[in-house]
Order: sequence, then C-alpha cells, then structure tokens
Amino acid sequence: MVRVATVSIALGMIIMIVSIAIVTGFRTEIESKLIGFGGHLQISNFDSNISYESTPIAKERAFLPQLLALQGVKHIQTYATKGGIIATPTDNQGVYLKGVGSDFDWSFFKENMVEGECPVYSDTATAIDVLISRSLANLLKINRKNRFDNITFI
Repeated sequence: MVRVATVSIALGMIIMIVSIAIVTGFRTEIESKLIGFGGHLQISNFDSNISYESTPIAKERAFLPQLLALQGVKHIQTYATKGGIIATPTDNQGVYLKGVGSDFDWSFFKENMVEGECPVYSDTATAIDVLISRSLANLLKINRKNRFDNITFI
C-alpha cells in the first residue's frame, strides 16, 4: 500500500513538472512571436483617433539617439499602418497593413518564414512585394504566384 502511494505521488509530481515545462515553453514561444512582430517598445502619437491608422510622428526626434544609446536597445525602425481589404476574384479579407522602411530588421521574419523570401526595400524605388501569413493565404486561396490587383484601403 505504501509503495503504491509512493509511486502515485511520484507519478503525479512528474506529470505536474512536465505540464509546467510545456506551459512555460508555450508562453516563451508566444511571447517571442509577439515581440518579433511588434517589438518590445512602440512609440506612437498620443491622440484620440479611434482607428487603426495613427497620426504620424516625425522620424527625426531628439530622444531617438538617446534611446538607441541605452543598454539593450538593438535597433530602432519606423513603420506605418493602414487598414485595408484584399480582394481576390472569389474572396476578400480585411487586413491591417504595416509598411516598413529600408531600415527594417528582417531577422525575425527570415527565421519564421514558411515560403518565399523577404522583400528588399529601398528609399528610392517603389516596392511591390507583400508578405502575408499562411493563414491569410489559405483564407484567400492564393499562393506566391498570385498578384494583388485589387487592394482597397479603408
């Protein structure tokens, strides 16, 4: 009876340790994905604009060199956002577009990209490349060979 109880307690402890390890691993993975898409810190204009599109901030700000000099700050990059609708001949889907500049750090996307390659943007040329998630591509029934001929911005 004592051996059965000891084995039961040991088995219960092993199961709890394994479940905590799994939950901690999932939390760490989800946290790294969220940080990879959005960064640890986002600076935006404080306004009462209730939309997905915020008021732009000037790129040349006095605090940016000081922020970049802080220990642990690896990179600062600018971006713009806009809501939109991507329409295909058979489907359409609402999207939240994020425009990036030539200074964008692609390391997170290179590690997590399922198919294709990261676009190369410059300050002098207009870009036509778009990255979309696999789940959005499946919803719209599109692949790498398709073009977005109809994008409506809202």
